[in-house]
Amino acid sequence: MELLSSSDMVMDDAHQRVLHWERVLAELRLLFDDPRQIAAIKIARALYLRMLLESAPTRLQAWSDSESMGDMPKSHLFEWISYDFERLELAELEASMSREEAASYAQALDARASSIREE
Repeated sequence: MELLSSSDMVMDDAHQRVLHWERVLAELRLLFDDPRQIAAIKIARALYLRMLLESAPTRLQAWSDSESMGDMPKSHLFEWISYDFERLELAELEASMSREEAASYAQALDARASSIREE
């Protein structure tokens, strides 16, 4: 049997953690039945994803997703995959928002932009 490298073990561990939290999230979704609570969570998640996407230039640095995967360190590949998932999830969340959710989301984005400008 071939031994896993330490980076393979780290990636496997990260994958297991993601699967665990996806199961927890699925269980929590069953507990939420208040549309206002669901909307608040959806907006908070979208704001969080926007924050992650804003950090992408730092996380991805000068890495290129056109590099050969064989030459790309696994940490770089993991960041690119994460970035793609963040973009997809944000697009899905924004597309699924009702008018009221979208208005609240826009207000939250404006408030966040105002607070950043004040800093």
